[in-house]
Amino acid sequence: MFQIRLFTNFAGLAVGFRLDNLSKLTYTRSSDSKMTLMHYLCKVQVAFES
Repeated sequence: MFQIRLFTNFAGLAVGFRLDNLSKLTYTRSSDSKMTLMHYLCKVQVAFES
């Protein structure tokens, strides 16, 4: 199961996840099975950076 972890400290709230959860993102596919969640997140990150 994919878990998102919440951490708090004096600097504020931080959201993170375990690195072993990255491999699980490839199991979630689009309805046409051409794109995984990992592909989508990478595509969004590239678009955000440019």
